[in-house]
This record gives sequence, C-alpha cells and structure tokens, in this order.
Amino acid sequence: MAYISQKTTRRGEIKEQVLRILLNYPDGSLSKYRIWKLSEGSQTWVYDFIKILEEEEYLNDTRVTDPLGLFDYWAENRVTPDEKHYMVRNPMQLLEDVKESTP
Repeated sequence: MAYISQKTTRRGEIKEQVLRILLNYPDGSLSKYRIWKLSEGSQTWVYDFIKILEEEEYLNDTRVTDPLGLFDYWAENRVTPDEKHYMVRNPMQLLEDVKESTP
C-alpha cells in the first residue's frame, strides 16, 4: 500500500468539503468566510483554493458559474475512502443465517 501523508489526506478531505459546499450553494449566497468555517480547513488554504477555482472559471466570487465543470473537477479529485460502513438491521440474524448456509 502506498504511503499517503495525513496532511495530504486532510487537504483532500477539505478540498472535497469546499467543493461539496459550493455545489450545494451554487447561487453564491455563502461568503468565503462562511465556506471556510463550514469546511473546517485553514483560512489561507481555503481562500487560496477558492481563488484557484475562480481562475479556472468554475466560480465568480462564490457563485458557481460552471456547475457541471465543478462537479467533474470534484469527481476527478475525489479521495476514495479507505473503508466503508454499513448498517445491518438485525446483525445477529444475518450472522446466524450465514453460519447455517456455510458447510
């Protein structure tokens, strides 16, 4: 397994969070300050990332000008989770059924 630093992973998570916030509020109703607070990243990093998105013409201030392009950007840069969590209604019954069906 490749080594990924905790800092890199955290930045990827913050980037995803910023993108999700922008995609959920595409009308520009949130200020950069509010996006920073909601993303829980460092202020400088979030402001710089928003500036990069503006330069790529996905945004005008905090209003999304190219929603499909921004969504594609998010999909290309998405951090895949290391694990998945599932909720099973009756886990004991499921285990019992599996045990009975195995020879």
